[in-house]
Parts: sequence; C-alpha cells; structure tokens
Amino acid sequence: MFRRYAPPPARLNRNVRRQMSDGMSRRQAAWWQRLRRHGRLRFVLLYGVVLWSGISTLMWVGSMWFTSDREYFARTFFSQPLTLIFAVVLGGAVFGFLVWEFNEMRYRRSLEDDRAAN
Repeated sequence: MFRRYAPPPARLNRNVRRQMSDGMSRRQAAWWQRLRRHGRLRFVLLYGVVLWSGISTLMWVGSMWFTSDREYFARTFFSQPLTLIFAVVLGGAVFGFLVWEFNEMRYRRSLEDDRAAN
C-alpha cells in the first residue's frame, strides 16, 4: 500500500557531516578573523538583530500586508507593538549568537588543522 523509500546513502550523509564540521578555508578564516576583531556583541547586534530580524520582519509584514485585510493587519501589528519588537529582537539575538558560535567552532578547528599540518 505505502511505498517505502530508502534512506539516503551513508556516503552522502558522511560528506555533509564532514563538510559542516570541517574548518574554514583560508579565505573564510581571514574573513572571520576580520569580523571577530570587532567582538561578539557587535556581530550579534549587526548581523542578528539588525540584518536578520530586520529583513525577516519586513518580509513578514509585507506578506501580511498583501494577504490579509487591513483590520486584521492593524489588529495584529498595532495592538501589541512592544511584544512584536521584543520577539523580533530576541529572535535576532539568538540567531546572531548561534551563527557566531558556529563560525567560532569552524575557525578554531581550522586553526588546529593548520597547526597539525605544519
């Protein structure tokens, strides 16, 4: 009745895991070194709160503007603006922090690989 699908090949899974856990290339490491000089707080605020939250909010508000009626739009966005702002800023901060930690992990691994190669 139902058709069973085979899981993806193990080789593919290993390649994806290996690439995600590998260190950075030299070009990526140089880019990250420049960014990390400015500190974690600036990265989280700029890339997480301002960019990610800002773009996500604009896309969400834009899609709601075109897909809902004006009364629902006004009730949703203007009834509790502080809650909306808090949720968006918190989500952006969490996203920025996770991206920072992921890049730090990859950067440290690439430094360890460089030391082991030399």
